[in-house]
Amino acid sequence: MEFIDTFEMRFPGMSHAEVAALNPSPTRNIAPPSGVTVDAPTVTAFVDGSRWIARCPFCAGAERVSFETALFFCCGCRNQAVDRAYIRVTLPAKTKREKIEGALLKRPDWRVRAWFPHESVADLEKQNKAHGVVG
Repeated sequence: MEFIDTFEMRFPGMSHAEVAALNPSPTRNIAPPSGVTVDAPTVTAFVDGSRWIARCPFCAGAERVSFETALFFCCGCRNQAVDRAYIRVTLPAKTKREKIEGALLKRPDWRVRAWFPHESVADLEKQNKAHGVVG
């Protein structure tokens, strides 16, 4: 895997509603996203296993994030706590995202490509160096 996966890469041309309809869930019979967006709560994007994801604030779920919409919808609980509304995702700016991905893509094993918002790009480069990753 020579990229960091996003919602758009995993589900090209599909909306959150279409993806939610396809995903098996105990709440599958609940209607799709309402189309409304609420300002709170919000979720923060991070990288885990070479995927940009965010954790659901309502259940134990996590979903790939969309850099195009910056909206989050959980396929598990269907954001029922906010009446199936989308919630906003805090994303790194484009230049920071590119630097984060650049540092992570130097790692040959996609399973150890991880970044959390408290980490700087310099932190990632130090981790790379400590583990013998060059590039």
